[in-house]
Amino acid sequence: MKNSLELTAFLKSLTSNQKEDFTKAFIKSSGTKTSGKFEVKNPEKPATVGMINKLAMTFVDHVGNNKKPLPKGIAYGTIRGHFLNRLNNDKETLTQGKIVKIMAMKSLPSSDIKAMQTYKKLVAKG
Repeated sequence: MKNSLELTAFLKSLTSNQKEDFTKAFIKSSGTKTSGKFEVKNPEKPATVGMINKLAMTFVDHVGNNKKPLPKGIAYGTIRGHFLNRLNNDKETLTQGKIVKIMAMKSLPSSDIKAMQTYKKLVAKG
C-alpha cells in the first residue's frame, strides 16, 4: 500500500513531458504496450493480474487514454485493490470479458467508484 501511495505522489509531481518520458521508459523496461488491446480468446475465463494492472493504469492516466478523471482520493492502488478483490470473489469472479467492457468505457462504472469511496471511508474510520 505504501508503494502505491508513493508512486501516485511521484506521478502527480511530474510535468507532462516527464510523465511521457517515464511512461516510455516503464513500457520499454516492462515490455507492456499501453496502446494494445487485450487478446481475449475466452471472455468467460477469469481475468489476469496483468489485465487488472492495465485497467488501473488506464484510468489513472486518464488524459493520455482519453478517459474521464477519477474522483479525488481514488488512485492506482485503490483501483487495483478493488478489482483484485472482485477477481478473488468466489460468487462472481471478474472475467476477461468484463475487463474488456470496462476498458471500452469512458469512465469506471459508478457502482465501482462508489464501492471504492465507501471502502476508503471505512478504512479512514479505522
